[in-house]
Amino acid sequence: MPRALLVVLLFLLAVPAVAQEVTPVDPAPEPRTLTTQEDHRLMMKALGIDALRPGANEMDPKAQNDADYDEAKVNPFTLPDPLVCEDGELAWRQHKGGHTTGPNWPVFLEFAGRYVGVKDAAGSDGDGSE
Repeated sequence: MPRALLVVLLFLLAVPAVAQEVTPVDPAPEPRTLTTQEDHRLMMKALGIDALRPGANEMDPKAQNDADYDEAKVNPFTLPDPLVCEDGELAWRQHKGGHTTGPNWPVFLEFAGRYVGVKDAAGSDGDGSE
């Protein structure tokens, strides 16, 4: 009986080892060597781009796409001070000992709602409207 059990045990251990055949893996294809122009053409085709718009023409000042470096034509834009509200109050808690290191979240959310479109917990934009 013990020999029969040993034979059955060896048979059960040997069958899975025989059943696992190793199949050869196909080697990876050789990488393609592309020129810059070929790579550019393939990328444009993959992205669905037909043509690129021309850049600035710095050689001809009368050209339609002339480079324009005139700072007087730039739209004026200034960033608001992130720690000062419109009424001049700091967006920090004030108390008789000075300001604390923690932010005043209701005031900050009201400020952020005006410039970034952040909504407070009540769902309003910070200006009292829904």
